[in-house]
Amino acid sequence: MKTSNNSPADNEVAENDTPNALISDNDLLKFFNLERENVQDFSITRRKDGMYVNITLNKTWVQCPVCGHMTSRVKDYTDKKITHSVLSITNCYIIYHARRYECPHCKKTFYENNPFTFGGRLSVATVFNVLRDLKAPNATFTDVARRYGISATSVINIFDKHVHISRRQLPECLALDEVYAFKSHDSDYVCVIMDYLDKKIVDVLPSRRKYNLLNYFMLIPLEERKKVKYVSFDMWETYRIIVKHVFPDACCITDHFHVIQELTRRVDRVRIRVQNRFRKTINTLKPKKNNKTITSEELIELEEASRYYYVLKKFNWYLLQPTKKY
Repeated sequence: MKTSNNSPADNEVAENDTPNALISDNDLLKFFNLERENVQDFSITRRKDGMYVNITLNKTWVQCPVCGHMTSRVKDYTDKKITHSVLSITNCYIIYHARRYECPHCKKTFYENNPFTFGGRLSVATVFNVLRDLKAPNATFTDVARRYGISATSVINIFDKHVHISRRQLPECLALDEVYAFKSHDSDYVCVIMDYLDKKIVDVLPSRRKYNLLNYFMLIPLEERKKVKYVSFDMWETYRIIVKHVFPDACCITDHFHVIQELTRRVDRVRIRVQNRFRKTINTLKPKKNNKTITSEELIELEEASRYYYVLKKFNWYLLQPTKKY
């Protein structure tokens, strides 16, 4: 094993402070899930912010993922910093010298297999430790993130990617709604399925599109879907179509908030249509620069249209006021 000992000016300290002489090379390689015959270069450097492990794997013959030809031609190397949170006393990072191969047949380039991560900048061991600690009932994302020297967002992403919680049984009263999902790859909104009575989430779907909802509900046995008697949702047409297809014994219910919202919109459209009619009358009867005269009948009609237009324009809120009780 090679170790690097640089000067303190380089923000590094000597590695002789730890009893590495008692640890064999093979033990250290197993610590990083490696075998000796697969490693070309392996060195450890200690710095003030943690321990850095430089690793280069052996060059081998690999298959091109595009055309399938075998090649061992190396184009270049790229250093990838991987967080390897397995030490409790200090931070640990892997500086992986990733080799990029070039296919002589199709000229495509690709990286060698990465044995340290599932993809990204966190090692397999870090992901495993995070998931293990999150099993504790009192564990929080922030505490686990602080323990392994990563961000709380990274812990949340690990949980969302690797933990798949099974759905609850469909209740008698079901509620469908959507919330904005700024990180969803399938849609801008996710669909939330909820028990209307006990207010507990049944499941969360990555999309509210008709195709995705139909595929999801059709995989549920018909006997379970027949137990649903009421489905509450907003006035989006897709929900109504899905409910009619997958819940044969269910009654569609629209909550009063969206009913009032739709009624308000329709009343406002009627108000604007009538208001525009009065505005057209005003524009027709209003004296132009070339026309200085206007009949008395037209003047009365112009004043009446102006008055109605002003009321509809400035006092539109009055149409939505509740009826006063006398």
